[in-house]
Amino acid sequence: MPITPVYPDAAIDPQAAAPWVVRGNVATTATIWNNVWTGAVAVLLGLGAMFLGNSRAR
Repeated sequence: MPITPVYPDAAIDPQAAAPWVVRGNVATTATIWNNVWTGAVAVLLGLGAMFLGNSRAR
């Protein structure tokens, strides 16, 4: 039984199998703000989890 690639073009272009590999200038303003907002949400979720963990320990 042959293994089917996740992405259809992976058999033709090995780079197509790695969606995190990009070409060209991707450091646009929208990309940077997306990363900033994603990081802020991650920090807030971490702080909330830390607060809940500390409040239940008492």
